[in-house]
Amino acid sequence: MNNILMDENFKKSTIVIDGQKKSVGDILKDAKESLTFEEWSKFLILNETVIFVENVCHFMTDLIYISYHLSNSEVINEKEKNQLDITQEKFKKQVKELQEKLSKVIFGSDIGTLQNSNHFKKLVDKKFIKELFINTRIISTICQNDSKELSLQIHNSLMGLFNLYNFMKKLRSQNKAHVTKAQLDVLTNALSNDMIPCWNAQLDLLNRFTFNRLIENKSVIKEYTEKTNNTNVDVTSGEGFKSYINWLQDTIIGVGSHQSK
Repeated sequence: MNNILMDENFKKSTIVIDGQKKSVGDILKDAKESLTFEEWSKFLILNETVIFVENVCHFMTDLIYISYHLSNSEVINEKEKNQLDITQEKFKKQVKELQEKLSKVIFGSDIGTLQNSNHFKKLVDKKFIKELFINTRIISTICQNDSKELSLQIHNSLMGLFNLYNFMKKLRSQNKAHVTKAQLDVLTNALSNDMIPCWNAQLDLLNRFTFNRLIENKSVIKEYTEKTNNTNVDVTSGEGFKSYINWLQDTIIGVGSHQSK
């Protein structure tokens, strides 16, 4: 699980402040002691929001890969291909915008002003979720002609996203209602130890299904070998697989994006 704000490795890293080297964990501990309970609770919610949004980006990125796979399959017609091409571009735009917003939240958040912030709504509002639902359903429906298992996994991942989105909204509203520390602990523990890990597992499975289809896509493999002059056509494992995945990443998404795990 990628947890930008509270990851254990991140907390062990050090920062030099006023000539003194301090671990991020100690800085967070000091921050907790200096903040009011309300401010600290909002910081915890921000942390869970970051994890959620990261995974939303991963989900949409896999959908871009799936769209590319389907566009290069023999089981779809020209109308469906046009739908996929349009949807793929929409997802690329959404991922880019969401990542930019997330960076601003992570690197622009002042802990002292969190009580006046509404990061979750700024990152994923109703309009965003509605567009995500419509575009995902387009891919899932077309995907049934190629792989019912992959289509089902897309559906399951989408339902997991909705469950988390609704819970995050509930958590935010509960926080506004001034919940107690015990209540906040129950809610954040349910989110970080149950709901997010479960959805992350769904996304891992979706990722594996996605790349299993791509390593079987003869049309895409042919394009890969022609454009790279790579004579190693075994893309199922080892260096051949790594080279193929890197090419897919550069061709479909661009350098630095999510790829097969």
